[in-house]
Amino acid sequence: MATLYLITLIIILSPITISLTFQVVRNFWTFKQIKNTVTKNNRYILNATNEFNIGKLYIDQKQWSKAITILDNCLYFSKIESKSPYLAAKHYNAIGFILETNQHRSIARRYYEQAFRLSPEYNIARKNFDRIRK
Repeated sequence: MATLYLITLIIILSPITISLTFQVVRNFWTFKQIKNTVTKNNRYILNATNEFNIGKLYIDQKQWSKAITILDNCLYFSKIESKSPYLAAKHYNAIGFILETNQHRSIARRYYEQAFRLSPEYNIARKNFDRIRK
């Protein structure tokens, strides 16, 4: 009797198990394909975000030259201005802050202006640009 029960159970559950396995495999490959596409498109943005955070750490530690190097190299090599103008504006604004802090107001004004031009909705850049223009 137990054998008949197990055989019936196998007959009923096997198609369900096979169907679920195929769905899981299909979802896995779809997810992997989407992940690869997103990774290719956003690799520069993710790297730029990480580099911005590293730059902020250097700013907090008042290691100005390291911060400028990280932020400026990120702008130059990752070409984020076309991919994420807002993130590029944050980089320009941070460099402007460093320059202004170190008494290089005329150069800082250019960086603030570039940040404002790239992303007018970035209020911090707008305030810094308006303040240094006066």
